[in-house]
Amino acid sequence: MSQQLFDYGIQTEKSDIRAHVCPAVRRVYVYPTASGLVVIEGGCYPLVPGFQPGWNEPTAEGYLVP
Repeated sequence: MSQQLFDYGIQTEKSDIRAHVCPAVRRVYVYPTASGLVVIEGGCYPLVPGFQPGWNEPTAEGYLVP
């Protein structure tokens, strides 16, 4: 059964500052929302699916930005 992802995230929120929590490396990345939008709208980074353990279909999409 295919599920549709919700349109949610940095492109739809109204914020000045954004925080991304990365448990895998035990870090929180904090940056101006506008800067994040400029980076992802520039088209230089790939959009990839994200998965959760025990679920075969993507639960999210995100840009791989160093």
